[in-house]
Amino acid sequence: MKEKIVKMFGLLLFILSVLGCSSTKNSTTVKQDSDVTSEVKIYLAEFEKAVVSHDATKIMQLMDKNYVKEQHDDFLKGRTTQFLNEFFCGNIVNSNSFKCIKYDEIEGLQETNLVKENDYYKVTCEVYSKKIRIKTNCWVIKVTTINGKRVYGLVGASG
Repeated sequence: MKEKIVKMFGLLLFILSVLGCSSTKNSTTVKQDSDVTSEVKIYLAEFEKAVVSHDATKIMQLMDKNYVKEQHDDFLKGRTTQFLNEFFCGNIVNSNSFKCIKYDEIEGLQETNLVKENDYYKVTCEVYSKKIRIKTNCWVIKVTTINGKRVYGLVGASG
């Protein structure tokens, strides 16, 4: 009888440990991460649309507000064209040459890599015009929560 109780107790511990590994908390976290990634892809599609239509106002609205204030407003003294032209810089695809594309010449933008970090995403895009195709490698999408709503903002190189 004692041996049977020990076996049942062992079985009970095994079942509880298996149930603990598949807790609701872990499932919810994965779902939330998946939802955020989907939202980020929608955000990037909206950014691409603004870029391809050369809508400077919309492009800047989709950027991180602190980044725009620091780089556009303060550092470049509000020079929008320069700010946007310098944002779209990177290595020429299949080359190590660094080049910028004028934002009003961009014909397309395609995300090639999206990696979730703690509270932001690293994003790599190919940006192209009729003349050139570059690969960005220093863009970050900041994720913040304002009044319970996730807000995304793109950040590029600083300096």
